[in-house]
Amino acid sequence: MKNKGFTLIELLAVIVILAIIALIAIPIVLNIINDARESGYKRSIDNYGKAVEQAIGTYQINHPNESLTKIGYNTSEIEEKVSINYEGSRVVCSNINVYEDGTIYMSGCSVGGHSAVDYTYGTPLCELQDGTSKEIGAKYTCTVMDDVYFYVLENNESSENISLIMDRNFTDSYVPVTTAWCTDGGSNNTTCKNINTTGETAPEGKDYIGHITEVFNNSEVTVSFPTVSQVALADGKNYLDYPTLSQSWLYGNLNLSSAPHGYWTASPNDANSTDAWIVLCDGSVVIIDINAGSDSGVRPVITISKDLLN
Repeated sequence: MKNKGFTLIELLAVIVILAIIALIAIPIVLNIINDARESGYKRSIDNYGKAVEQAIGTYQINHPNESLTKIGYNTSEIEEKVSINYEGSRVVCSNINVYEDGTIYMSGCSVGGHSAVDYTYGTPLCELQDGTSKEIGAKYTCTVMDDVYFYVLENNESSENISLIMDRNFTDSYVPVTTAWCTDGGSNNTTCKNINTTGETAPEGKDYIGHITEVFNNSEVTVSFPTVSQVALADGKNYLDYPTLSQSWLYGNLNLSSAPHGYWTASPNDANSTDAWIVLCDGSVVIIDINAGSDSGVRPVITISKDLLN
């Protein structure tokens, strides 16, 4: 009996089938390998971050009068400061931010010389909730006051810092919701509360701006109040272009119980000017004399390093 081999067509069919299987299988296998490699990188960074935090904690116990709190260490700088007990693939981070409580946030991290790998460790001071990172109007929560939202108000590309505005008026036992924006010497200075200077104090001897700054209680944060120019530019306008703002985050969530349901801004360009805006919850804008003492609240602006946002 004569043996019968494969025909050329049958061989070609087998080769085509094997090629199709290879085309399907190879990307899957490569993805599995890449996922395993990236998981390894993440574990390395996580282990390194824990080792750094432990080293910082030990250092602070042994040196109670010396603070390591700083924004902007890099790997070599932090390793010069503390003795880190870590074994594993070499981890290098471009920014290691040490908070007052000894926790850290590391960004721009690579592992074993793989420069394309960029992972973070720890919790940034402000975490993105909605929008595009660091763009005007992006929505964040910040650990300095985590029960409210903050929106990016101003992001100057040439600056290392970024400004975010709180989504509602500031209020607590020291700063009532109807605190007006006043200046020293105004005709109504006896009836409104001065939050721009220390000329009139809040209860228990605290000035308002000092108290609001104190509430945030974080060395990486500076507190101010929005300027007319900041608010207008965030809405894509010149500060003279009013009477309405189109971006709802600039006037929504004011959390007020009485008219006019708005917040004050500082003067546009002239520090001695008595004119400012009151931004109402419907997006309308009223220009008013700062000394008028109208019952509107204040929405703090926090300015922090861009490295503290994700």
